[in-house]
Amino acid sequence: MGCSVLFSLVGALLIIAVILLAELEIEIKIVLKNGVNYSFIVLKLFRGILRFRLNLNQDGSKEGIY
Repeated sequence: MGCSVLFSLVGALLIIAVILLAELEIEIKIVLKNGVNYSFIVLKLFRGILRFRLNLNQDGSKEGIY
């Protein structure tokens, strides 16, 4: 039972350390070419290892997160 509590505490400390050390970068780009809007927001976590891109253009066929 004592070992289980120890693993829980170590796991909780690791999760807290990851949250505190996580680096979040937000990049906003607005590009207009020939009257077409190519705007998007990029969220980068852990110095760019995880990237989330959200398109902000008005065309419904190109919207989404990927």
